[in-house]
Amino acid sequence: MACGNADGNRQHAPAIFPSCFGRRARADVVTVLVNGELLLDLSARHNVRQEIVMILQGLLNGDVLSANQRLAIVLTKLDVIRNAPTADRDRTERDFDGLVKQIETVFGHVFQEIRPFRLPRRRQRHSCARVWRIRAAAILG
Repeated sequence: MACGNADGNRQHAPAIFPSCFGRRARADVVTVLVNGELLLDLSARHNVRQEIVMILQGLLNGDVLSANQRLAIVLTKLDVIRNAPTADRDRTERDFDGLVKQIETVFGHVFQEIRPFRLPRRRQRHSCARVWRIRAAAILG
């Protein structure tokens, strides 16, 4: 787990855990992103589920969470999951629902509310740098 400071420098937990995450205790909502593409992958799905639970446990043990917070568990890349074969899609949805239930069981007393959400993949946008390279290549030929 890592976080950035105002200078853009990345620091890694646990050395900066209290200073980096101290403001999280004041947040109304804590959001956990579950990478749907990794959850779909048979070799990675177990690690994804366990890492999320361990991160939440670490935040709880570090006194970063407070009882007035809500938890949003967000399944991302839903379009990738929906394009998968039916058996894989159904298993991934069951895995996500099971993860949400596990989190509710283990951390239900910590959060005011725990809610799952599902989001499609963010649309890719052409960056200015990419457009510039394409134009430069066309001009320089």
